Amino acid sequence: MERKHIVWITRSAVLIAMIVAVQAVTIVLAAIPMLRQYVTGSVVNMILIISAMAVSTSTGITVGVVSPFFASLLGVVPGWQWPLVPFIIFGNVTLVAVWSLLGKRKLVNVVVTRCITTGVAAVAKFLILYLGIVQVMLHILDLSGPQMVALSATFSVTQIFTALIGGVLAMLALPVLKKAIKTNED
Repeated sequence: MERKHIVWITRSAVLIAMIVAVQAVTIVLAAIPMLRQYVTGSVVNMILIISAMAVSTSTGITVGVVSPFFASLLGVVPGWQWPLVPFIIFGNVTLVAVWSLLGKRKLVNVVVTRCITTGVAAVAKFLILYLGIVQVMLHILDLSGPQMVALSATFSVTQIFTALIGGVLAMLALPVLKKAIKTNED
């Protein structure tokens, strides 16, 4: 196997491990669901963006696809919510795709480009999750009132905020990570 493939697999595995660790550690915040969502969601979005920007689009997609399965296995997404996983995957992949398409360009300068990308990616992920889960799946699943309200809140506007926070965190981390990766490759 070529060195570049080994490096890709290793970096992808580390990023997946980071997401699993975040999901496992933030389980202790279960008593405060909104805080848990903001912490976990923001850090997961940051890791997805870093995956795409510091490694590759395929790494970002891989991490975005694998993440909801681990969330389900850890109980972050309860078992009865498994039908929502494909939409969560699609939301993650959308976030990664927007960052891969826009974030690597130089529209004005790096900071402006990444600010625009953060906003566009946040809205795109929100739309996927809101339309797919809140507008379609919640009606199909025939949930009780409290479950419907909780999931509507989880997959609505809070998704914009966690994606925005994740984008800002990624923008702060990316220069340091890119420098570390470049130094490591030299």
